[in-house]
Amino acid sequence: MNPCKCGYFGHPTRPCTCSPNAVRQYRSRISGPLLDRIDLCVEMDPISFNELHGTGQGESSAQLRAQVLAARAVQTQRFAALGYTGVHCNAQLAAGQVRQVCRLTPGAQQVLRSAYTRLGLSARSHDRLLRVARTIADLAGTELIEQEALLEALQYRMQDKLEVR
Repeated sequence: MNPCKCGYFGHPTRPCTCSPNAVRQYRSRISGPLLDRIDLCVEMDPISFNELHGTGQGESSAQLRAQVLAARAVQTQRFAALGYTGVHCNAQLAAGQVRQVCRLTPGAQQVLRSAYTRLGLSARSHDRLLRVARTIADLAGTELIEQEALLEALQYRMQDKLEVR
């Protein structure tokens, strides 16, 4: 969604014509419970002409696909070993299963506790956050969810918690 009615709130080069109150009102059109059901919120800055036409080498689609398939294979094996029928990926975990599968390092546990309290996360947000963090950990090849994976997952949830100044 756009950040505001004019579409330029926070834009690096174009000024926003909306008042802070108008931005708050625009963003309030989407309810908190609906935002709770969105796992990934990513703010995208516009890319420059030079970046668009540059020769920068990123990961290819084939490389990304291979990483995703490897993570999915890990998840399938994990759920089969636990006897979870009908569960093929982290997004399909039920609430009780999330706590069993999404095990955290002590540092990640501390970050989660702090984020839960400071951000006022709902139980649904908590579980969705853990599912995303588990997927990030799977992509990184780690058995436990480490602090870095949890912090990355938190970044994807922060968009719905930002206050307009």
